[in-house]
Amino acid sequence: MGANYERSYASILDRLTKNAVRMHIPMGLEENFKGVIDLLTMKAYYFEGDKGIDIRMEEIPAEYLDEAKKYHGELIEKIASNDEALMNDYLDGKEIPLNRLKEVLRTACLKVEIVPVFCGSALKNKGVQLVLDGVVDYLPSPIDIPPVVFFRVYSGTLEAGSYVLNSRTRNKERVGRMVRLHANDREDVKIVRAGDIAATLGMKDVKTSDTLCDPEHPIILDPIEIMDPVVSMKIEPKTKADQEKMGMALKKLGDEDPTFRISTDPETLETIISGMGELHLEIMLDRMKREFTVDATSGKPQVAYKETVIGEAEAEGKHIKQSGGRGQYGHAVVTVRPMKAIVEGEKIAKNTKRDEHFEFINSIKGGAIPQEYIPAVEKGVKEAMARGIVAGFPMVNISTELTFGSYHDVDSSEIAFKL
Repeated sequence: MGANYERSYASILDRLTKNAVRMHIPMGLEENFKGVIDLLTMKAYYFEGDKGIDIRMEEIPAEYLDEAKKYHGELIEKIASNDEALMNDYLDGKEIPLNRLKEVLRTACLKVEIVPVFCGSALKNKGVQLVLDGVVDYLPSPIDIPPVVFFRVYSGTLEAGSYVLNSRTRNKERVGRMVRLHANDREDVKIVRAGDIAATLGMKDVKTSDTLCDPEHPIILDPIEIMDPVVSMKIEPKTKADQEKMGMALKKLGDEDPTFRISTDPETLETIISGMGELHLEIMLDRMKREFTVDATSGKPQVAYKETVIGEAEAEGKHIKQSGGRGQYGHAVVTVRPMKAIVEGEKIAKNTKRDEHFEFINSIKGGAIPQEYIPAVEKGVKEAMARGIVAGFPMVNISTELTFGSYHDVDSSEIAFKL
């Protein structure tokens, strides 16, 4: 429901690559999807029987013929633009053999100069067969790859019990038991060959993207390009026992899956896990419970909001208290404004103290406030900034200038000026 081939194709062009080109168009949409038209062979394919097991090829129905001819022309032109001789034949109006088109298309695919787009329904197994034919026709096979050993095996063979070199660590690792995975079933294998994907147990120091190779012929393959995570959540252990095991569990999961990131928010001190989606993180939490017996609660990370000022204002503060005996007296006039950006190499005036988010300028003249009380005013400003003004969040990028004040010989103190 809602599946639309043209909308999906437009999204591929917009978000992924302009090199995409239609190989198929559908006959019917949603519940009316009957089959596909192969724009290269200009034939219609229908998938019938149980799960589309029976494939029937026919001529293109008249209602789809004009559309198919239009996109067939676009496909041939796209293929021909990658080969000068083919382009000349195309412009001369010559009939181009199918095997020649496939040959040039495959070369362009290997260079990622053309990205063929197929269509079908995986759920009902309609069109999947043609996609697999496309994999065979246009994508690289194991024999196209130079001779290196790599698990997934890119070339050569790997036998259980043999030793391989980890190019990253320069250490040898013994390949013990090897298994081929079929969903949740394991099949023990003694040898794997080029193109095989298998799992091995007992590796001591191997991470995703490591190259495992023949110790006599070391090589390092380009690492997998890891995407940045898009979803984050906080995680907290339920008990102290869980807390001790959680760090080890997270590290192990992070080593296995580079798209799974673990960090600590320096402001909220929350442990944050990040991944490629909500399901990804839910599976990681489930694995922590099943494989490491760590119970944890999760939720949205706390947002570390900040406050600041966008204008300039002056305020006068007096703290006067008399309750018998020595009293308290502090009086300061402060101007507050946004802090200007720090310029590299800029010289700071002697009466100015500055850090990344705060600036304090002492402009007191004539001893209106004694020097020993001025640090107390700065401390009071910093404490007010930490509490925030509007919503109780810390303040940043604040410039404060102490311009005037007064004091009492007996009652003034550091605490009075801070308050």
